[in-house]
Amino acid sequence: MNKLLIVLSALVLLAACQVSDTPSFNRMTPDQLQAYNESVELLDMVYCFEEVRIGSHMKKKYCLSILEIATAVENSAAQIGTIHYGGNGVTSRFIQN
Repeated sequence: MNKLLIVLSALVLLAACQVSDTPSFNRMTPDQLQAYNESVELLDMVYCFEEVRIGSHMKKKYCLSILEIATAVENSAAQIGTIHYGGNGVTSRFIQN
């Protein structure tokens, strides 16, 4: 039983220590980020910005790919459409003014 516990603990430790293939964009310098963006496709390019969130006075750096930004904009537009027209967002585009 003790050997099983040791083996399971070792496996959990190894799984936690695996290095991710995704670089930490928040820690990259602008030159490193530019070099990264030159090596990937358009939708995988990363844009970083600093922003103060509601309820905080501290700026935080956020880095998102173009695809993630486009998805967030699309989701926001769908939410606004749902609020404006009602419904679940799918049928609201068939409603005519």
